[in-house]
Amino acid sequence: MGGRGAFVNVDLKDFRFNNGSGVKQQTFKTIGEIDGIQVIVQDKGFSVGPPRFSHTANRIYAVIQKGKLKYLVFYENHMFVKAIDFGHEHGKLNPHVHYDYTHKGEYGPPTEKDNEIINKIKKWYSIDW
Repeated sequence: MGGRGAFVNVDLKDFRFNNGSGVKQQTFKTIGEIDGIQVIVQDKGFSVGPPRFSHTANRIYAVIQKGKLKYLVFYENHMFVKAIDFGHEHGKLNPHVHYDYTHKGEYGPPTEKDNEIINKIKKWYSIDW
């Protein structure tokens, strides 16, 4: 999907999004869906960032990179709401939740509901972080 949330080719289940820099494009493939959570994977290329916008109004994306859960990203009305980051600590929390796209503001631990989603995805995909 583009920086504004436009898919490149929905029929092939391939899409790209702008990672916020305005320059880099990343290609992902949809590998499945769990209770409305779209699971997308990117196994090649540079480090991935969460999409800023979603083409679908109230979507959750599970972003997999190199076989590991990188982000869970939540959107309301196509706009970024929060991202759960995996694979590194932030304030001694791993995973941790960011409530702004730049990851410079408020953060905290995942909620109980977030942990339920995390466990569903881990079980479905047998992933690590």
